[in-house]
Amino acid sequence: VTNSGPDGASNLVFTDTLPSSLLFGSITAPGWNCTTPPAGTTGIVTCTAASLASGGTGTITILTTVAPGTTGTINNGGSVTSATSDPNPGNSSVTAPPVVALPSDVPALSTWALLLLGAILALGALKAIDN
Repeated sequence: VTNSGPDGASNLVFTDTLPSSLLFGSITAPGWNCTTPPAGTTGIVTCTAASLASGGTGTITILTTVAPGTTGTINNGGSVTSATSDPNPGNSSVTAPPVVALPSDVPALSTWALLLLGAILALGALKAIDN
């Protein structure tokens, strides 16, 4: 969050309504008081700050995970309001870069299968060296 001025801002409220495709993980927001959904769920993240000087910045970092079964493009964003009049209200929101969720049904090998595959590859390499 950056206050581009011309005045300091008071009673700031940042809000991010997580889409159902994103599950809340954790938040880092020095200088802000935040309420969040429980980890592993979706919901609304709200952070408040008493003030932000003109030209001042505040950082809010929200870590999420993609909900199981989600595919396609995921969009998310947040906005900030203040009790102080904003001469440029068009710059009071942010959109995170879209994320594309791929299907999670990628086949995986068990530990034993990986060990067997490694042994086969090693034998093949030894045979190639002997020739």
